[in-house]
Amino acid sequence: MTRLAFPMALLLLVAGCVATAPGLMEPPAGRGMRPEYQTRLYETADEGRVLLACATLLQTMGFQVDEAASALGVLSASKTRDANRLTPGEQTAVNVVSLGLLLGGYTAPLALFLMPAATPQPRNIAVGITTRKVGQGGSRVSVGVVFKENSAEIADPAIYREFFEQLSKALFLEVHDS
Repeated sequence: MTRLAFPMALLLLVAGCVATAPGLMEPPAGRGMRPEYQTRLYETADEGRVLLACATLLQTMGFQVDEAASALGVLSASKTRDANRLTPGEQTAVNVVSLGLLLGGYTAPLALFLMPAATPQPRNIAVGITTRKVGQGGSRVSVGVVFKENSAEIADPAIYREFFEQLSKALFLEVHDS
């Protein structure tokens, strides 16, 4: 992991110059605190290591780091995905079922020729992460994360739980690799 430290630090510095989605780090209006599922505490005093693990995890998830300020404990990243991206087999299955339902189930094989392909609709997904030292003498690091899709906050606790599970594994493996 030490071989990756310098390139990641350089990447975080360069990525800090890119603009990000406005309001990504701010809680929604009318709410002063994050829900519990968007925050996790880690038993380490090394806030920089936690933020680096967050950046690495996001990159493996296909995100591009847009901004990073390790001194402030702030990181933002984004990615654009095609919401209608299906494999050819999945597209064929959707077409067959759709036409079969429309025409009473008798001419489903014609769906391959009659149904137009779905028009791609991009999904802009952004994530904002904040870290801060907490506890006596800053012995732990609190990580807060917010995922947004097309500027609307994603409130599915399962997404956050999966992110924090992956982050916990990354931090655990990093400690044991050193």
